[in-house]
Amino acid sequence: MSHLPPEPAELETRIRALVAEELARATAAPPRRRLGSILGRRRRPRGRAVALMLAGLLALAPVSFVLATHIFPDVPDGTTHALPIERIAKAGITAGCGGTVNYCPSDPVARDQMATFLNRSLGRVAMGEQGTFNTLSVGAGVDSSNAYNIGEVTITVPGANNSFSPNQFVKVDVVIEVWDSLTTGKGCECSFLLMIADSTSPDLYAVSASTFRATASGDRSWGMSGNIVFPATPGTKTYEVWAAMFDRATTTNAATYDVYIDQVIATTYAFGPTGGNTGITPIGSAAAGFAGKPMPVKDASSPQR
Repeated sequence: MSHLPPEPAELETRIRALVAEELARATAAPPRRRLGSILGRRRRPRGRAVALMLAGLLALAPVSFVLATHIFPDVPDGTTHALPIERIAKAGITAGCGGTVNYCPSDPVARDQMATFLNRSLGRVAMGEQGTFNTLSVGAGVDSSNAYNIGEVTITVPGANNSFSPNQFVKVDVVIEVWDSLTTGKGCECSFLLMIADSTSPDLYAVSASTFRATASGDRSWGMSGNIVFPATPGTKTYEVWAAMFDRATTTNAATYDVYIDQVIATTYAFGPTGGNTGITPIGSAAAGFAGKPMPVKDASSPQR
């Protein structure tokens, strides 16, 4: 047996059937005498009066228009704005009005309130600065480098007063470019690693690993991309992008590579009331080629602009 609530149209049909049944029962009931009445006037049975009132209400406002949404009791299902209101509530843009469980759909909106709504809406996606970079250095005789911070993105996670999305997540997508000014004395069969980190944590998470090969002289650039999902509590969060070389075929010469941010985007999500229906594992990694190798040490240098 299904435990889902009936659709509004189905529920309306059921209530109309109950009304008809009550009317039939009330009409068949014998009249009663008012106690103490010497005139013995007939009284309309109480059940019939209730049934008539229900029938009148249904005629004036069908059930599909008076059933409230499961988020705000003062927003009826089936009205023009019910679905948009429910959507912005689930997205954390509104939690109701005046600290109540209602939405107050007919209340006016002041300009400062409008700014807050727009700010929450825009804050669901944040873009980091494009073009920031750092120079990755590899010493002679070694086949790996430190991890270099090449940029970041900052986003505000919706506040704790939003009871509709208590389990927050932030997805970070990044695209970088490794630039190499090749000379005859510096060939490259090099493996690079793309990492993302929460700025409040010392940990780095590998999200992409790629090997590039070039031996002819001239300028070369290679692209890499990856993403990751972090659990996040409400507040302002900054996520850093890091890059490193973790292997190379020829270690004779020292080498440098400029690594640029092409794009870094952070997006906030609320994966259901218990954090359940997520298709992305938090702190997931897609850097299979790096498996089993030690994580690079963070270099102290800062991104350049």
